[in-house]
Amino acid sequence: MPLGKQQKSSMRDPGIKGPMWVSKVTLPRPEADVRDAVIKAVEELKQGDETYDIPDVMPVEAEWTGHRGGVGKNEPQLHISEEEKYRQLRKEAPADMAILYFHGGAYL
Repeated sequence: MPLGKQQKSSMRDPGIKGPMWVSKVTLPRPEADVRDAVIKAVEELKQGDETYDIPDVMPVEAEWTGHRGGVGKNEPQLHISEEEKYRQLRKEAPADMAILYFHGGAYL
């Protein structure tokens, strides 16, 4: 199969299915002092003449994910608000716990 065709087929979004809740959220842009604190920490850890670009402070897009009980592996996500998905996710959570995961790659 040609590479372009493979890439095109792998880029399709199959949608969210199965026993999981996914609630998308956009966190507001943090205050500028947060960026200043990060830049200060980087500067203090820097060794030598490394250079870097200072990015703009932007809102952060994220997802809350959790187990969704009582559904099959191909069950589609419900058509409810993101807030309601989050409430359902929290209702099914066995404990208060969060894992913070940062995706590596081009999202600088």
